[in-house]
Amino acid sequence: MKYFLFVILLTTGFSNFAKDNVQDLESHEGKQIFTENCLGSCHKHATDDLFTRKNSMVKSRKGLSRVVSFCVSTLGLEIFPEDEVEVADYLHKKYYKLD
Repeated sequence: MKYFLFVILLTTGFSNFAKDNVQDLESHEGKQIFTENCLGSCHKHATDDLFTRKNSMVKSRKGLSRVVSFCVSTLGLEIFPEDEVEVADYLHKKYYKLD
């Protein structure tokens, strides 16, 4: 009986944690910046596959930050460096999940 209650509590806790993470991503500042600047231009028709493909050039969080900076400068986007950090953090949490 104790084991059953433990499993129920454990499962409920993880599902609430997962819901919180999804809600956090929906309200993540980086998502708004990404949606307004990146999806409106270069990544207009991008699917999740673009960010989750096996042959991705992004192998680290630092590499992801470099790619975001490259995109910002290449497209001439007028966003602040701290916004680049937010976009990279959002992409990391949503897609890359790098160490």
